[in-house]
Amino acid sequence: INAEYGEPLTTMTRYVAGAASGCAVLAGCAGYWDYSTMSKMRKLRGWQPEEALTRIRNKLGASIGMNRSQFTLPELSQYDGRSRPAVDGRSEDQIYFSLAGVVYDCSAARSSFGKGGTYSQWAGKDATFALARMSLDPRDANNLDWDLLTEDDYKSIDSWMEYFDAKYLRIGELAEYGSGADVILRKESQNRIQTWAEAQGLKKLGDLEKQGWPAHQVRQLQKLLLISPETTDACQIGRQSGTPVLMYSDKMEQLVLGHLEVTQQSIGPAPLCSHSQTVPLRLDKWSRAAEAALCERRVEVERLREFHEDMHLCLDRCFWDSDPVWKKARAQGRPLEEKEVGVVKRSSKACSRKCVDLALQKLARTQVGDGVEAAQV
Repeated sequence: INAEYGEPLTTMTRYVAGAASGCAVLAGCAGYWDYSTMSKMRKLRGWQPEEALTRIRNKLGASIGMNRSQFTLPELSQYDGRSRPAVDGRSEDQIYFSLAGVVYDCSAARSSFGKGGTYSQWAGKDATFALARMSLDPRDANNLDWDLLTEDDYKSIDSWMEYFDAKYLRIGELAEYGSGADVILRKESQNRIQTWAEAQGLKKLGDLEKQGWPAHQVRQLQKLLLISPETTDACQIGRQSGTPVLMYSDKMEQLVLGHLEVTQQSIGPAPLCSHSQTVPLRLDKWSRAAEAALCERRVEVERLREFHEDMHLCLDRCFWDSDPVWKKARAQGRPLEEKEVGVVKRSSKACSRKCVDLALQKLARTQVGDGVEAAQV
């Protein structure tokens, strides 16, 4: 070779060989880095080169800030694999979904995420809550109750993210999930709840289900504890006829009422309590009237939803703004006397009835496209 082409080729060959050696070293380092960061369960499956390349690209992209495109949920919904005009230069039939704030391109897995696939309910949607709870229920897609996720749920999310990082490329972030600081705050809240549960003699909050609490009542307690860091100091689990119940102070009531005032959104009563226990006949009357109004098209769905939310916000205020008799007994650390129980129940019923009656008046005076009369009520 030297005789025919001369020295320059030898020099070039050395450069090529050096570059190839450098690439081999980098590839080896990247492979070792990828393997060292794999979980034990993933290592048991063996190291797959194709998965490793996808993982490395995703890890590098996250490290240096690649693929920082922001998607909102409405924007994400455009990538559900259905035929529509291309958006931002992306193919019209691409399929994206998000998990823990990361948007993945799963277009290659059309058999799974496309129409009729096992995971089609997540196409163009957020699957964080669903995967955290191992749920295939379509209602858990785009469920944004991330504050309700427990430490075990986050472990499940981490496992799923490792799986998807090996399968699909990260192509952006979900705006609604928030920044890293928001995620840290959510995890800190869950740690605070875990500490509170342990102080009540529970390994975790979910253990209340083993003691007879329905799952939705455990979630209700979780929502109340998330209102403020102070709520964990204002309540505790007590026993009533052998059943665990939530016992709370005036401070707890003030925190919940303050939350209702700020958010203007219903949060519900204390666990194991319900508004239907207080005014069952009134609420049944409301349900029948609302159903009839919808069937006869006398009210728009959005307007009816607004009346319903306002009614429950009012019912919440009635529940959490305790009768003075009950507050006095609680301050004295004693149970209600028999005659006091009747006073408290009558007071709560009277307040709750007014809430439902007001909603019924709004419904009776409202026609489709006419919001004036309802506003006057």
